[in-house]
Amino acid sequence: MFETAEINIPCPGCGEKNPKTIAWIKTNDHFDCVGCGKSVRVESKELLAGLKKVDDSVASLRKSMRKFGKRR
Repeated sequence: MFETAEINIPCPGCGEKNPKTIAWIKTNDHFDCVGCGKSVRVESKELLAGLKKVDDSVASLRKSMRKFGKRR
């Protein structure tokens, strides 16, 4: 659901913000900083676990809303 959402990942070396989409983060584990060129490792495990919880919650809410609309 949030595949195209962007997150700014700061470089630990220079602080430059590097925009990356959720889809990109799911398939990559490092990038070169646009500010200083340093290779930055992306620790995405916790982020992706949190996003899964959000996706699950949204899906549950949608399911509840469909049931709510059918009760008459």
